[in-house]
Amino acid sequence: MTFMMIDRDIAAASPASVYRVLSAAGLLDRWNKKPSKKGTGFVQPLRPHEHWHIDIAYLNL
Repeated sequence: MTFMMIDRDIAAASPASVYRVLSAAGLLDRWNKKPSKKGTGFVQPLRPHEHWHIDIAYLNL
């Protein structure tokens, strides 16, 4: 963003200054604010036959 402003003759600021201003304004948040499901584990089925899968890479025909 710093170099875009310099190229368009809008402002001349260092990358650290631009980062500091954007951070203070709260504009550096991630777009995807959903919490990660990484490491939460597998949800166990509550009833028999509720979850089925097959590994077709090892299907012996």
